[in-house]
Amino acid sequence: MAALKWTTLFAMASALGLLVLGSRSIQSKNLNYEILFALCAGICFGSVETYLKTTTNLVVSELGSFSVTSLDSVVAFITAWPFLVLSLFSVVGFVSLQLAFSRGQVSVTVPLIAVTQRMINMISGYFVFGEAFPLVKIIGFLTIIVGAMIMIVSSLKSGGSEAVLSRKFS
Repeated sequence: MAALKWTTLFAMASALGLLVLGSRSIQSKNLNYEILFALCAGICFGSVETYLKTTTNLVVSELGSFSVTSLDSVVAFITAWPFLVLSLFSVVGFVSLQLAFSRGQVSVTVPLIAVTQRMINMISGYFVFGEAFPLVKIIGFLTIIVGAMIMIVSSLKSGGSEAVLSRKFS
């Protein structure tokens, strides 16, 4: 449970820090601020999945099983303490996602959100839930990261969405 608390503190600090940096980037007219919002959304959504598993595990340990059709399970799920953290990360992640999509290129934000979310899930799986990672899984994950980074860098260098970025939305 101590690893879960440290993971929570790291994720919250990272998400809030990226939101602040993104807000400052908007004020300075930096065109790549969508990256900060996408990172924030990925951290938040990865944390949502971690707390979803944590909350479900707590309900199973209390009731012996979990079912979405059981009123007892749903009430225990909603009243468990990780559900509040899950809700907070959901709201911050949704806002960050909307900011990333409205202010930047989808070709940059979607891969970055997906990779960041998976990284948070893998880190949480290893440190919080004690899951093992064989070499094949690590190599596959590193391949995905490299591929996503190549897509992001090529999208940023090509500048193919300048017409969309220069358009004013009312």
